[in-house]
Amino acid sequence: MGKYEIEDGAVKANGSKTWRALIHCPRPQRGERAAMDLPQGTICIRGPSRLTKQEADSDGEQLERVAASGDMRALRDLQQKLTREQQLTH
Repeated sequence: MGKYEIEDGAVKANGSKTWRALIHCPRPQRGERAAMDLPQGTICIRGPSRLTKQEADSDGEQLERVAASGDMRALRDLQQKLTREQQLTH
């Protein structure tokens, strides 16, 4: 699994900058594609836009920890949890 990165997030309506964490992971292969011995692609999982880089770093550390387990379902669950929490606080 990769290391998380921080990218610029969406600019707020008042012009404030935001940041968000992202991590690239191997795309799970299923069905015929897995049997065809094709190169494995990657998928990018992004966290929500945050008002500080420190919040985005915290998200990135969590994403990286869960990604290391190789459990894509758990990674998607964390992404949704972080997004829901962000929506409730802003």
